[in-house]
Amino acid sequence: MVKFTTNDRMAASFDGKLEQVPWTAECSQYTTVDGIRIPSRIHPQGDLVCFDGRDVEVMFF
Repeated sequence: MVKFTTNDRMAASFDGKLEQVPWTAECSQYTTVDGIRIPSRIHPQGDLVCFDGRDVEVMFF
């Protein structure tokens, strides 16, 4: 996976109303854990890094 898009993100307007909005993110800096490649960084388009997994331990069961 290099990039994904979803319409499941909620955004709050200034009056407090919630609405679903499109959200796209790009994945990068992959590592391999137990033979599975996982991204260690996920960057939303036009936003800050929302996930930094460089110091996260991943276990698969």
